[in-house]
Amino acid sequence: ETDRIVSLVDRMEVFSDERPIERYPVNIHVVLDHVKAIAKNGFSRRIKILEEYDPSLPPVFANRDQLIQVFLNLVK
Repeated sequence: ETDRIVSLVDRMEVFSDERPIERYPVNIHVVLDHVKAIAKNGFSRRIKILEEYDPSLPPVFANRDQLIQVFLNLVK
């Protein structure tokens, strides 16, 4: 988790950074499980999170760290 945050901060420090975002196939279910674990250990201890994942979803071509941040923002 620390490495993910450091990577995000590094990218925010230089808004003019024109390097392409590294994208690769990401299992969205793994990302959502990770977000759920972070939430349960922090800000959503008293909130019940229901999961209804479509098991047939293919991998998403994306940046894992950015997806985690997007879903954390939505859950908060």
